[in-house]
Amino acid sequence: MATCSIADCSRVVASRGWCSTHYGRWWRHGDPLKMVNRWNVGACSVDGCERPAKARGYCTAHWRRVHLYGDPHFAYRDRMHNSHCSVIGCDRPYQGRGFCRLHLERVYMHGSPTLADDLVVQQRGACAICKRPARGRGHEARLHLDHDHVTGRIRGMLCGPCNKALGLLGDDPVNLRAALDYLEAPALHGYLPDNRYAQRAKRRREALA
Repeated sequence: MATCSIADCSRVVASRGWCSTHYGRWWRHGDPLKMVNRWNVGACSVDGCERPAKARGYCTAHWRRVHLYGDPHFAYRDRMHNSHCSVIGCDRPYQGRGFCRLHLERVYMHGSPTLADDLVVQQRGACAICKRPARGRGHEARLHLDHDHVTGRIRGMLCGPCNKALGLLGDDPVNLRAALDYLEAPALHGYLPDNRYAQRAKRRREALA
């Protein structure tokens, strides 16, 4: 099991390559190594605010505004003037930080509202594994952003079947190589039943010949 990337820390990874302790420090103060005495944190860094700082130098109210809208001075009444997402070509309703709900989630998860769209363009609209466009209905009709579940690093865009295949094999290269060896190995039994599945396999062999 992966351990925290901070030197001399042997705790299990919780997120972004850090354990829960170091991740919490990064979330509160912007630095996984920063330790702050909770009983002597000082006042909020916003001018005129005397409330105690709770996270990254802000009080609870101003930190919430930073977290949701990117600006500690954001006024809720300004929300009516930002009725649509700021991403070009997106007409979804405004949710926070100038983005719709979908792009705001992408900012929180990946740091960029258009990372997935940029990767789709780089991959020419095709899956990074099978090189085919997304197929299916609903959720399966688009490519999915794939990432390393240990480090959190983005790997690419995958179609639904390929993304599920990696998940079912546990994202483990050993399992993937074993599956490849299994597919390439000759069949143990030469008997081929005379049914529709056998006929379909025969047609496939003839098509590949």
